[in-house]
Order: sequence, then C-alpha cells, then structure tokens
Amino acid sequence: YGRVLAEMLDAAAPEGSAPLDLPYRLEGLRELRASAAAAASGGSDVATVAQARAAAEAYAAAGKAVILANAMSFDPATAGRDATLAVALAAVAGKAAGGGSGILFLRMRANGQGLTDAGFASELPEGTGGIWDAIESGTVKAALIVGEDPVGGSDDPERVVEALKKLDFLVVADSVPTETSALADVILPLEIPSHSDGTFTNSELRVQPVAKAFEPPSGMSNLELLSRLAAALGGELPPDGTVPSGGARAAQGSADGLEVVDVSPPADVLRPSLFDPRWVDALESGFSRHALSVGLRAHVVRRSGSLTLTEGD
Repeated sequence: YGRVLAEMLDAAAPEGSAPLDLPYRLEGLRELRASAAAAASGGSDVATVAQARAAAEAYAAAGKAVILANAMSFDPATAGRDATLAVALAAVAGKAAGGGSGILFLRMRANGQGLTDAGFASELPEGTGGIWDAIESGTVKAALIVGEDPVGGSDDPERVVEALKKLDFLVVADSVPTETSALADVILPLEIPSHSDGTFTNSELRVQPVAKAFEPPSGMSNLELLSRLAAALGGELPPDGTVPSGGARAAQGSADGLEVVDVSPPADVLRPSLFDPRWVDALESGFSRHALSVGLRAHVVRRSGSLTLTEGD
C-alpha cells in the first residue's frame, strides 16, 4: 500500500514541477517526498504504477472525492507512515479546502472513537516501546483488560499469552468468555450495549445517543463498574466531554495571506502495537487527528435536517 500511495503522490505533485495551484500553501513537501521515496523502495510493477497514477489524477480532478481507509488498509509494520501518506495525498490533491471531500478513516469497532475521546489512551513511562514491551520488561505488573481479547486478536498469540503470564495480577472485564479471560485472575461482568445508556461516536466524529433496552443483569452499568474500580485505586474516570488534543498542528498563515498546510510526516510516529491493528483504537484515532491537523474534515457526508418522501418513493 505504501508503494501505491507513493506513486499516487508523485503523480499528484511531481518533483520539479511548477507550484501546485491550491487555495492554500503547502509546507513540508521535501520531507513528504523523502517519506514517499522510502515507501516506494523496491519498486512496483508497471500495471500498478499506471493504475495508481490514473487514480491520483481522477481523485485530484473530482469535485467531491473521498479516500476511505482503516487500520487494516495498511501493513501493520508501516501503518503510521502509510496513513500519513494518504493524508498528505488528500492535501496535495486540494481536498483540504471545503467540506465533503478528502479522507475518512473508518473505525473497525463500534465506539472506538468515543473511547479515545473520553480520554482512555495508553500513557506509559517515557522510553517504553508500547504496552506489550512494558509488560514483557516487567514495567507493567498488573493489568485490567476491558472488553478486549488481545490473545484472540493477535498475529502472535503465543507471545501475548507469555506476556500476560508475566503479570502479577490480571483482571478481565467482558460480556463473553474469551481466550484472554481464560488467563485472568479475576473476571468481571461487562454489560452489552442493549443494557447501557450513553453515546456512540462514529467515524465522522458524530456523537449519537443510545438508550438501554433492558436493565443490566449484574445490577450496575459499565460506567459504574469502572468508577468503583477507579475509586478503589484512588483515582477517577476522565470527566464527561474530555477530548485529548492529540497534538494537532494549528494552521498558520503565510505572507501572501494563504493558509499554510503542513504535509510533512508528524514527529510522533503513529506506530501499531504487537497485536492486530483492528484492536488499536488509539492508532485509528491518531490517523483521524492527523487528518484534522492538515484541514481535512471528518464529516464527508452532509445530511439535511429532514427527509421528505413523496408517493412512489
């Protein structure tokens, strides 16, 4: 995928060509081309190159066009780099101005966006290479896994199992038995969506309220469960409405009055973890925050306030 994106970028903004006629000024093209060159190393077959260039030209020429992708669209080892190339392609093609076009990163799981918006993101000591590296090294000695099955979702389940066995204490909260819950010291009941009030945030960042259909059989909601655990540990959950900034780079103006859009690869690498990217909410949210930082809106579908049906519709 990186090679295809690199070819599309080269078609949209060939090196040595005249400055692009865009309603904003691009910065970071040199760094972007270096990243694209690394992605294209090894070459592509002639058919792939031709198709990639044709796709880039059609995308740039279209008045309304959207690149759809998710964490599974990219190779796990290069997901962060390739996602930034896709975002840069949208900006280079002129899609950072106006709504209804650009790029949309689809969430693999319901409410993965809402989870990260609420402030649930991994924060490990500086110098650690990720949650699994921290568990393997002994930096993390206990874990609470909520609604996840990292063993079942891993490309290397044996390594994940061995890592979890190194923990002094493992708690798993889930609504169904999983390969991960089989390793837990304590299993807590997690309620399913039909037993919960709250909201779901979709891939376009639209917050959608939901109401429970039934009372939770356990007698407490998931929020109550997590709140009690947090209180027992001397902490508290993030307040309602907390949305992390994600390090988005603010748009700046240039001397000619045009907005500056920085397409250089971000310093903080969007790096996948050990297990399958479909489980990494923070990774997918990182993709979307980066797209927003260069002016690519998440809302690609404009909905009217009402829908009128006529006879025969």
